[in-house]
Amino acid sequence: MVPIPAGAARARYRSPNEKLSIAVIGAGGKGAGDTDHCAELGEDIVALCDVNENTLNGRKQTYSQAKLFCADSTARAQLNFFR
Repeated sequence: MVPIPAGAARARYRSPNEKLSIAVIGAGGKGAGDTDHCAELGEDIVALCDVNENTLNGRKQTYSQAKLFCADSTARAQLNFFR
């Protein structure tokens, strides 16, 4: 048996048709790190969604091609109800 390094599968050539289109729900904190990691792997970040508009605006600078989605005030009020 021959050991294969963990990253070996990613090292092969990838056609543009194999690229993933990623939509992120929760763009701050761990979500920001996960998003950055996907982008480093060459995937397309196409949409960002978060309840914090400031978080979205900050991430928009990095992912200018991504569409932004933010919860409206009604949804934020409902979320705060459960905190």
